[in-house]
This record gives sequence, structure tokens and C-alpha cells, in this order.
Amino acid sequence: PPAVLPRHMSPLVVFAQERTGSNLLFDMFDKWNILAEEKDHPYDVEIWPLYELFANYDHEDWRLMGYAFKKLSKTCRLNNPKDLSQQNLVPSNNTTVFENMELLYRNRRSDPQSLLKALVRAPSVASNGAFFAFKVFCSHFKHNAFGGDIGKLIRMVRSDTISIDTKPKFIVLWRRRMIESFVSFQLAMATGQWTFHNKKAAPSPTTIKIDKFRLVGYVNQQRAYYMSVKRALEAEGDVDYLILEYGRDLLDERDQLATIKTLEREVLETNGQSLAEATIAHLSFRKQLTQDLAWLVENW
Repeated sequence: PPAVLPRHMSPLVVFAQERTGSNLLFDMFDKWNILAEEKDHPYDVEIWPLYELFANYDHEDWRLMGYAFKKLSKTCRLNNPKDLSQQNLVPSNNTTVFENMELLYRNRRSDPQSLLKALVRAPSVASNGAFFAFKVFCSHFKHNAFGGDIGKLIRMVRSDTISIDTKPKFIVLWRRRMIESFVSFQLAMATGQWTFHNKKAAPSPTTIKIDKFRLVGYVNQQRAYYMSVKRALEAEGDVDYLILEYGRDLLDERDQLATIKTLEREVLETNGQSLAEATIAHLSFRKQLTQDLAWLVENW
């Protein structure tokens, strides 16, 4: 058995949109978590970056299963996935933990509450805090049990049936220069390249044409979404949330360093030695727009 009693995990909800730096933010979570798991680290905090948990497509199940196995291997001393198939870890419904978690994931759009309850109850032996983070885009509220209601998600995460003895955290990530996020989105759609890795060669420059009416519609959608998030958070009355803006907090290495320190202090509440410098050194993603917009947009 673990040396300390397992504690519950706290939800960390990131309200964002495409091309606002959310992949970079979650890469920070991922690299920070890897560094924090090192044996010689002075404080014991963990965070699962689950990215687009409630997206309308299935691509996060492998990541969720990976974290689930990693968690079980720590708390149950399992050495490989075969151990899971040989043990009846959930006797009530005669299924393994992996099968149960995968079922909850597959049904997450019709029954998000059950998946959230399972994630919160994932045992953690991190003595100073444990979190699972997921980002929520405007498109994630369509065709699921949230019914387009951002407040419903916030209330669900904060409810006693979900949070138990944990305190959910919230982050709002946005990008002030919407023309940049629009061009970045159009480039990603045209090339199929949504992330750019530091260790890979830069892609060949691509130019696009933009349509004014589509741009106006995009800006209006962005504004409507973030205003809805703001109203939903304020309607709860006592919700603390951190606001991050791409151009101020994620644009360059100096801003990223300060942001990681802010996350350590205000979200993870580590109250110890910072891992910011080491996290920056291990980041995988880099900026997509490295040229002036006038060079990328043919009808600029």
C-alpha cells in the first residue's frame, strides 16, 4: 500500500479557443508534471493534462488510458497492462479499470458527470495536491449534455458529487489580436499542421486569402464565447479564476517563464522551489506565426 493515504484529484478547467496558445499551456503542464515526478523534487504535486476531454471527436482516449495505467502502477504496484487484465479491479460490474474508464470516456458527451466523478476519484498519493486539467472550446458545448450552457459545466464541476473535498480551479485563456488567431486558424486548416515542434524543421511558408465576412463572423463568435464564460463565472459568485492572454503571457520565453511561476503560485500552490526554468527548457511546441501577417495573407 502507498506510504500516505490517497487523496482526490481537483479539476482544472481551461476555457480557451483554437489558436490561443492552449497547446503550449498544456505542454507546460505536461513537462512540469514530468519534472515534478522526479524523486529528488522538493514538493509532491501532480497534474494530468488531458487536453480536449470533451471534444466532438475521439482522440484523447489513449492519453487518458496512459495516465490511468500510470496512476494504477503507482498506487497498486502494477508493472504492465497484463496485470490489469488478470485482476478484477472493479468487482461490482466485472470489468477492469481500463475498460470502465474507456466506457466512461466513450459516453462522456451524453454523461460527462460520470467521467468527471471517476477522474476526481482517481487515487493520488501526491501529498501537496493533484489535478487533472482539460480545455473547453466553444465547439465542445455543441451536441452534448451541456446543451451549450457553460454555467452547467461550471456548476457540475463545483458540485458536491464531483468535487468532494477538492477545490476546482479555472483558467480563461484568450488572444487579444484576433486577426492573428484567425490567420493562424486558417493556416492550420489549409496545411493540417496544428502544432509545431521545436525539434522539427520549420514548415515551408504558406500564404492564404481571407474573407472579410468570415473574419467578422469569427470575431463575433470569439467575443460571444468569452462573454458567456465571463458571465457564467461571475454568476457563481465566489469562483476564483486566472486570466491568461497569449500576447502578454505566452508569446516569448520571458513571458512563459513568468506564467509558469504564476501557475505554480496561484493554481498548483506549490509553495516551494520553482520548476519554471527547467520546464521552459523541455517545451515541445513553438510559435506558428513567425512572419508578418502581410507576408502570409495574399489579400492583406
